[in-house]
Amino acid sequence: MFSERERKIVNYLGEKLGKSPSHDINHYLRAAQYADQLQNIYGGNRDIAIAAILLHDLGREEHISGPDHAVRSAELARPLLQNIGYSSTEIEQIAQAIISHDLTEFPSLEARIVHDADRLDGMGALGVVRIVQYCDEKGYGMGGILERLEEGMPKRIEAMSLPEAKKIAEEKYKLVREFTEQLKKDLAVQEV
Repeated sequence: MFSERERKIVNYLGEKLGKSPSHDINHYLRAAQYADQLQNIYGGNRDIAIAAILLHDLGREEHISGPDHAVRSAELARPLLQNIGYSSTEIEQIAQAIISHDLTEFPSLEARIVHDADRLDGMGALGVVRIVQYCDEKGYGMGGILERLEEGMPKRIEAMSLPEAKKIAEEKYKLVREFTEQLKKDLAVQEV
């Protein structure tokens, strides 16, 4: 699936990434599969979309979150991309897709693909696991988990920018809804 340049990025990630279970190398690889799937449907420049999705969360390694992590991810990606052989035009397009991956307005189709592919890896059964991992990492507890399952995931589905991504996410959320209802029932029994 990966080109020679993309394999170099994957190898770099394998060496660079820390121990975050919710944002380990498998998150990047699965998101890249979603990006490839969406690019096959909608077009755009595959090289830009795949490089951007592979590097979109690099700033998280410095324990930065929110929009700042996307800006930092782009800063960290630029010299790596240059060393791998991406052109200055490609690097700028990749950086813009990385920077906008957590926003609601996108400078390109590739940025929309990166946004939606990242979100798709947080849906369904795997999304439940990643939410639990993330909430554990941050110390958010059961309340944080339920909030993300009941409110966060639907907001992410609504924010999908591509119809096919939204369709996939809605299908995956059916399982999450059932799981969440059962979890709330189980928690109610414990609280009695």
